[in-house]
Amino acid sequence: MAEKRLSIQKILLPDKEPQASQWNLYYQGAELVCDICEDGTSRLLMGSFKEYNFCSYFNAISLEKWKKYTNVKKVYLKLEIKGDFEVAVEGYHLTAEAEQRKTYSRKRFKNAEKKYVEVEIPTDNKEMLFAFSIKTYSDCAFYGGTYDVTVDEELLHEVSIAISTTTFKKEDYIKKNVEMVRKELIADSYMGQHWYMHVVDNGRTLDKDEIESDHIYYHPNKNVGGAGGFARGMIEVLDQKEPVTHVLLMDDDVLIYAEALRRTYYLLHMIKDEYKEHFISGAMMKLEEMNVFWEDSAYISGGINRAAKIPRDMRFIRELLLNENINADLNNAYAAWWYCCIPIDKVKENGLPLPVFIRGDDIEFGIRNNAKMITMNGISLWHMGFATKYSAFMNGYQAFRNLLIMNACNNKGLADEIIAHFEDRIVVELHRFNYNVVKALLDAWNDYMKGPKFIEIEQCEKMLKEKSALNAKMKDLSEFDVNVNLADVYRPDPTNYIQRALYRLTQNGQRFWKTKWMDDSPAVISFDEFYNPQRETFHSNLLAVDVFAKKAELRSIDKKKYKLLKKRYKYIKNKYEKNKEKIEREYREEQPYLVSREFWNKYLEIEKYQ
Repeated sequence: MAEKRLSIQKILLPDKEPQASQWNLYYQGAELVCDICEDGTSRLLMGSFKEYNFCSYFNAISLEKWKKYTNVKKVYLKLEIKGDFEVAVEGYHLTAEAEQRKTYSRKRFKNAEKKYVEVEIPTDNKEMLFAFSIKTYSDCAFYGGTYDVTVDEELLHEVSIAISTTTFKKEDYIKKNVEMVRKELIADSYMGQHWYMHVVDNGRTLDKDEIESDHIYYHPNKNVGGAGGFARGMIEVLDQKEPVTHVLLMDDDVLIYAEALRRTYYLLHMIKDEYKEHFISGAMMKLEEMNVFWEDSAYISGGINRAAKIPRDMRFIRELLLNENINADLNNAYAAWWYCCIPIDKVKENGLPLPVFIRGDDIEFGIRNNAKMITMNGISLWHMGFATKYSAFMNGYQAFRNLLIMNACNNKGLADEIIAHFEDRIVVELHRFNYNVVKALLDAWNDYMKGPKFIEIEQCEKMLKEKSALNAKMKDLSEFDVNVNLADVYRPDPTNYIQRALYRLTQNGQRFWKTKWMDDSPAVISFDEFYNPQRETFHSNLLAVDVFAKKAELRSIDKKKYKLLKKRYKYIKNKYEKNKEKIEREYREEQPYLVSREFWNKYLEIEKYQ
């Protein structure tokens, strides 16, 4: 068989802001000078008689995964460097969750001018990661490099990927990402003609002429949330003149290297046949803490969505290894649509997203398609975390309603778990006098019981306005005459058995308890779902604090609201118990239509917004 040599992974240098501040994502140790050359290339300036380790989030190669998922044969490290130096090829694995480092080869070079050097990386081993270190015997300048592989040409796949991104008034992010795709992907001599991009503009504020160019398309769209935006993107990908093999769904407000997309392409280009139907799930790194990995895949368990992995500080080699060691192929799995690459045949065979507006469209799509995941260090982007985005509309209404719809449409048998989880939420939020969130949860339950006809009607902006009115009315902390220690908000208080029993029996003073027995001084609690019952017990006022925004909402006991919500809760629960099988059956029967082109063409009024 004829062999093809490919550069599947670039060595990245910290030459772009704001990523450059996290140099430990590129190499270990102290910060080096990253110099921009006259021709626009970059170099790291390395002092003499020192050792520099490039085992890092971006610059290690996940060899175990490349071998597992692709038809890779030989692997080479190719570096461009000037000076007198030694290159060591090193493998890394875990022993009882402790990192182990093994040196496989060392080779010295003396380059009077910058030029490429090459060493082979052994593949007959069980190392999870491979990387390299450079020991200098003079001042050196390092210009980057690549990991190259050989693969039998007959085993390569023709791959074309269309990026679909949905935006709503995030012009600065979108324009930067469009320019990145144009300059660094479409202009690539090997894979450029295999990339496309569709920008779906729900806000209709972008200039088509600024966006469109060869292989990049602009589509004004109704404001129908992420589900509607991504559905429109999928439709445009299916309809484009040049057929594609994959659609890559990506959020608008993200910071991303083209390198993540390049690695995705080469994974698919060389993929083994048994993994051709897998999704590639890109990780979310926290934009506000750029060294922190947040999530790269998730699943449904216990009635709620859960991340497959825990947050990790990716500056440390042990964390890189632990992150790669966790299985992402779980039951009821899905990939979040901040970065999710899907075989287009899945869309053709199983349909478009459900019209759930926002929150849960990616969950339902993944579960409907029985998604299997491929994840890899370095295939990622930066996105703002969710700590400051907690709201009654998103975390209450949308989360509850859409999980129930997902379960019903796909006959997953998870309804009891979902209901139990959110019933617990209702009880907790009542204890915290968070009456608007309780109303949002009850609205969600009730609207779910209206059946599929309710979500067939396009009412996204109306619902957004109506339900967002339930969100907390946060004010600056300075407006409250309360001494707040921000460091103490998320610190759990020790529990007292007697207080805990009375707290539950009286629903924090809302029944069997006189108001005069309550403490009027506000207890400081968190504004999100962090639950600290001891602190709030028998306080008639609770100051719910957002420590990140330094804002708060004052909640006060209201026994009348409590009684009305409890009454409504019992009514809805009774109604659900009587009708749950009928409702689930209606969703299952209607799902094929709800994910069809016929439905979405009508829902989106595509002809109007061409």
